[in-house]
Amino acid sequence: MGTSFPVRYGILILILFAAGCQKESDFHRPYLIVQDKLIKIEADSTRIGYITTGSAQRLYSGEKSLYKSYALFQYSFPGTTTFDSMKFVFNGDSIEDTVYAISLKEDWNDTTVNYGLKDSLIGDTFWVYAENGETLTLNIPKDTFLLYMANHGFALANKHWQSYYSKESSKPPQLYLYGDSTIVYKPVRDAYIIADTTKTIGNYYDTLLLETGMMTKIFFTLPLDSILNINDSLNKLISASVLLSVRDSFPYSVECVIPGETLRTIATVSGIYPEKTTGINVLDAINDSSSQLFIEPQFPASTPCQTSLRGDSLFLYLIYKSTPKGREGL
Repeated sequence: MGTSFPVRYGILILILFAAGCQKESDFHRPYLIVQDKLIKIEADSTRIGYITTGSAQRLYSGEKSLYKSYALFQYSFPGTTTFDSMKFVFNGDSIEDTVYAISLKEDWNDTTVNYGLKDSLIGDTFWVYAENGETLTLNIPKDTFLLYMANHGFALANKHWQSYYSKESSKPPQLYLYGDSTIVYKPVRDAYIIADTTKTIGNYYDTLLLETGMMTKIFFTLPLDSILNINDSLNKLISASVLLSVRDSFPYSVECVIPGETLRTIATVSGIYPEKTTGINVLDAINDSSSQLFIEPQFPASTPCQTSLRGDSLFLYLIYKSTPKGREGL
């Protein structure tokens, strides 16, 4: 009597026979291939404008490199307040410079005031005594303040660069009124107006510029037609980055935004440096078929700094996985 042939051996023979009948080219063909592609991007322009700084933690006055800035303050106290003398105390960097208080000629709003309003704002200039140290103390004569600065406030100006904490910070500027008692007030509004004095407001088509201290937006267009050619039923896009190469270090966060009635930020990088290429993820924009984008500093009201991109330095780097013919659905 013969022994029965185990069923599992029969199944194994069938699998080996089927594999042997398969074409060698199909047997060795991979299920997926990962590929990449580099596409040149044409930047449209850089849009340059003035910034608003009403919510800034720091205020700046003076001149630095290409920049000029005025720090603006307005205080308010009841008209019935009686006092003999006054002083202003600003926390920030110590200063060794002549400080000028400038009367302001009209009302201003700290959420909208900017350097473009300078000529209509800046009034008469007064030299004031400044005590230097860990704080800057200004002794403005009472009569001068009440006659020229009580209605609209005043600006601080000086030749060198100076930084102060704002009313938004934990060390706000303070006004001390001395009389029968000492009363302390914080400003009702403060801001600074700043400009790169070498730039005019508008669109620049031959310069790709990122700058703090000014509003700068670099507009560019994603070549969606080229992307769609590799994003079909056999190809799946898994990564898409715009590559940036700058001439000088820019240690501030930069964000990529989809414009429209509601701006949508799709990616942020913490800084851009000349020694390496930085990639900004734009996959969400491609998936939404959004071709028009811009990049800008996330916080333009920072210590002034600028860098430029080489005009031919923008590229779109794509990584995608492909399914070889014959492997569809596997």
